[in-house]
Amino acid sequence: MIRILYLLACIFTLIGSSCKTKVPPIHFSCHLEGADLVLSENCQKKMDCSFRVKKNHKIQSEYYNGTLNSASVVPGDQLIFVMDRTYQDNPANADDEFSEKLFFSIPKDQTSFNMEGEALEKAEMVFATLAYSRDGGYYKVREGCMEGKLKADGQWLVQGKVTITTRTNRRIVKAIHANYRID
Repeated sequence: MIRILYLLACIFTLIGSSCKTKVPPIHFSCHLEGADLVLSENCQKKMDCSFRVKKNHKIQSEYYNGTLNSASVVPGDQLIFVMDRTYQDNPANADDEFSEKLFFSIPKDQTSFNMEGEALEKAEMVFATLAYSRDGGYYKVREGCMEGKLKADGQWLVQGKVTITTRTNRRIVKAIHANYRID
């Protein structure tokens, strides 16, 4: 009888401990130190934001006289990560519209990535600041790092910090730690 009770106690202990299995945290080597603001799916006040992954798409960039003029996401054969932030503007103000976009691609069969330097260009990383300003427009991202991992729930956790140099040589630093959901 004691053996049976001991056996039952062991079984319940094993069952109870297996139910409490924790998902190990994802550790990133791309650090966010020095970032004034870390962008995430928790939008800032008066902002609408989304972080999405589009399957079977690609980034299409258009140039005019050697300058990146626009970029869009079109059907293709890659995974495209899209950050989209839009200011909730006042319809009574003619020029307070503002939005930012960040696109990049990876091969569709990857479940993780880590990119810096030339790998950012290979991923066709593009940042767009769309506003009434002299620095408004589309920019290739050439400096920084970005990494991500596909989680068990089907979302991607992405972290990175990139620096964009505008036409007027202004440097814009964007840091991200966000869950990207698959469309």
